[in-house]
Amino acid sequence: MWTYDIISLLCVLFQQVGMSKSKLLNIRIDPDLKKKAKTLAKSDGRSLSNWVTHLIHKAVETAEKKGKHEDK
Repeated sequence: MWTYDIISLLCVLFQQVGMSKSKLLNIRIDPDLKKKAKTLAKSDGRSLSNWVTHLIHKAVETAEKKGKHEDK
């Protein structure tokens, strides 16, 4: 179930890359997964929101380098 949520999150954020203003994004996430993600974010010195944004930004950069993402 959480795989679908992450894919949905990525789709929304792909659409928002390059926009000057931040947008609010609400997602559903398994409570245990959220707890683990918060722990990882904290160990990286980031808030959960910043950590997820950072991971998605890296995924977008990788996809663009591989030619898998094109602006439409």
